[in-house]
Amino acid sequence: MPTGSPDMHVRECTRGQTPPYLAICTKPTSEVFWRFRPMCILLLYLGWVMVFQIVRLAGATIGPNHYEMVSDANPKNAFWDIENGTDLLWPVPIRRLPSCSRMFVGKLVYSSTPKSNSRQMKKMLCELLLRKLGMNITKDVEDDLTTGKNWCLRSHGRAKMSYLKGWENPNNTKMFVWRDPVDRFVSMYGHVCISLKRCGKAGESIHTAAKAFYEYLQFGTVPKGAVTPEFFVHHISPTSWSCDIGAYPTEFVPIAYSKKPEVLIKRLRRVFRKVEAPRSWIEKALRRLKKTTTNKARLDPKKAGRYDRWMREVRSNPTTMSYVLATYYHDYRLWNKRMPTINKL
Repeated sequence: MPTGSPDMHVRECTRGQTPPYLAICTKPTSEVFWRFRPMCILLLYLGWVMVFQIVRLAGATIGPNHYEMVSDANPKNAFWDIENGTDLLWPVPIRRLPSCSRMFVGKLVYSSTPKSNSRQMKKMLCELLLRKLGMNITKDVEDDLTTGKNWCLRSHGRAKMSYLKGWENPNNTKMFVWRDPVDRFVSMYGHVCISLKRCGKAGESIHTAAKAFYEYLQFGTVPKGAVTPEFFVHHISPTSWSCDIGAYPTEFVPIAYSKKPEVLIKRLRRVFRKVEAPRSWIEKALRRLKKTTTNKARLDPKKAGRYDRWMREVRSNPTTMSYVLATYYHDYRLWNKRMPTINKL
């Protein structure tokens, strides 16, 4: 039999160890692969990683300024003059984020927006959903819900948006938590830029962050050194960009955020009736707002004063305040919320 015949190579492959699944045992070249299989597998793996990264980065280059627009970019008489007429800031238009996080419990549909008590809301609704499904809230479940895990969202974080198709039901109550944009911006800065260090050069101060957030959402200019732009835009985008809230503002019930648990509980109690669960279950779930917090910085005495200092820095700087208001203008306008005034220096 010739040395290079297929039969010989099949016999060689089955004589010893089974070769890797990528080996072509009926060809002489399989000997080379079999001899250098670790290097071949490593090169194949690195090739797949490179392709994945190229595709991911190509998607990341599509900045938020290319997302579908659902409002006029330049409302009349809405602009901020920060350089005596040479630099005007127009409001960031309403766009649609490509992904959305919602929870359905009974006839209540909750649309999540980052830095608006979203994690606590998901915990409370998850507890109610588990009870409605007949599950007992065991110590393990309770510990997970209290420490940050979520039994209802373990397999998926953000689902693709449906734009009111399929999930729309006139009998459902659609709600979200509305947080004052300046307050939310300061919280975002502390979380995304300081704690997670995702902002790059934009995180050097709260003033550089205000400008960078505006330029990224308005023009797609990625801050130098910012990590994973898709994560960045998900956290800093206006509330009106999430889950079609800005496209259909009258379809949603806004629940005003409050740092005082008893105030927020009172406001949420009204819409939680739509969960269609016993009142005792609802009250137990709402009590989570009193006994847990998702912001560890509030429990650290050394960090507790940072938020107030950042807020003072924003409110006392007309340019920084102008950037913040231009970025989140529609979050005030759509729900007739009073916009803060800018203190002139």
